[in-house]
Amino acid sequence: MSGKTIAAIIVYALALLNLVIFLIPYTIIVYKIQRRRFLWGLRKGLKEAPKELRKSVLNAVKYYTSIRFLVRNISKITRGNEGLKWMRNLF
Repeated sequence: MSGKTIAAIIVYALALLNLVIFLIPYTIIVYKIQRRRFLWGLRKGLKEAPKELRKSVLNAVKYYTSIRFLVRNISKITRGNEGLKWMRNLF
């Protein structure tokens, strides 16, 4: 192997390491903080609504904005309209 090949392997390995150690956890943490703020605002906005409706809306929003839902449905979401059948169930 030449020196350029070894250098390229090292650079790509460090980039992947950076992605795994810093970028992915940071993205997840920021997403959770924004989701929590959104849910708090939604809860405040639905204060006047009936309890059953408020609970139903909040549970649906919590489910569809969860990371677990995103991970389970990421392949469906990237396929396009065929994978978005779950969205029709919202309305």
